[in-house]
Amino acid sequence: MSWGARRLPTEVTELLAAVGGLIARTSPPALSSHSIFVGSVSTKSERAFLHAMAGCQGPPYPIAEVTSALGKSDQRSISVRRNSLIRKGLIYAPEHGAIDYTVPHFAAYLRGQDAE
Repeated sequence: MSWGARRLPTEVTELLAAVGGLIARTSPPALSSHSIFVGSVSTKSERAFLHAMAGCQGPPYPIAEVTSALGKSDQRSISVRRNSLIRKGLIYAPEHGAIDYTVPHFAAYLRGQDAE
């Protein structure tokens, strides 16, 4: 890395999530910048997980429904991706058996991306 180049954070902090939420509430088109950030910290399978959530009933999104949307039958098969997304601050578990995005309105944004 050259001098003056900045590294992107590898985890979404509480502050970044709050800023993302503020952006989402005040200017939904600005979510594209959050999407670029999400793409830089998440893997292809994690992005598939985020998109699968957007197609489920929620929020919060039942983990059993997300599992089914990913074409899996055992919830344990997606636990590594789920835990990784939680560690990165992109989703959280508001209650047992459910998950949600840390950025408000992110599911609507992803559904719009899927429609394009």
